[in-house]
Amino acid sequence: VQPATLEQVLAIEPDNQVALSFKAVSAINDFQVAVAARLIQRAVSRPSTHPVVWLNAAVVAVSIGRLDAAIEISEYVVVRDPLFVWAHLNFADYLTHAGRMEEAIRRYELAIGLNETAGVVQWKYGLALLMAGRPEEALAAFEREPGPLYALHGRALALHDLGRLDESAAALERLTEDDAADWPFGLARAHAWLGNADQAFHYLERTLAEAPGYLGGIATHPLFAPVHDDPRWLPFVEKAGQSAEQLAAIEFDLELPGT
Repeated sequence: VQPATLEQVLAIEPDNQVALSFKAVSAINDFQVAVAARLIQRAVSRPSTHPVVWLNAAVVAVSIGRLDAAIEISEYVVVRDPLFVWAHLNFADYLTHAGRMEEAIRRYELAIGLNETAGVVQWKYGLALLMAGRPEEALAAFEREPGPLYALHGRALALHDLGRLDESAAALERLTEDDAADWPFGLARAHAWLGNADQAFHYLERTLAEAPGYLGGIATHPLFAPVHDDPRWLPFVEKAGQSAEQLAAIEFDLELPGT
């Protein structure tokens, strides 16, 4: 939803809960996480069971380090709207952040059953399979991904984990040539998983400068696990405003309807 459209709606109806929830997500994209938390709390200050409002609340929750809340909210949404494919996709993503890979895989499979191309689901499914130690299956999922850059990204990772290092390096080189200007966060994730720490931090710094909205929830993003022991990791997380202490200082208290 375009920011101008949201402002038009809110000018007419300042307490429109759906518009406020999308404005909160827009604040996340601008990396204003505390603003997003205030907006989403305002959006649910009156009782609401609207699935989009709570979908967006979960997006905000994970971006400010409330992973348990994001999972709880997602469970609430998918029970009440079991055909809401985006809710299943986001739920699976939060489960991967929590290290619950087999649950995430099952959730992605459910989403694929609803819409096999929505939201680069094959790529996300492949990443979950990869992180669950199933690279052969991951590669098959990446090869079903219609988005060429996402497919290439996934292939670089899966081929590496299969020991096909020359093919992995070639895929990563192509990805860098095709996409370095537009998707530094994708390259940061790829290099982190492959153990290329210097390149991972190079692209993380670029992400912070160019597209910081991608960094919400980075502290629990599983593709960065291989660089967690690097002495640059915690200083970067703090620089990005994503340390546990920084996020804990953000007020966030939502109550699901009926709880």
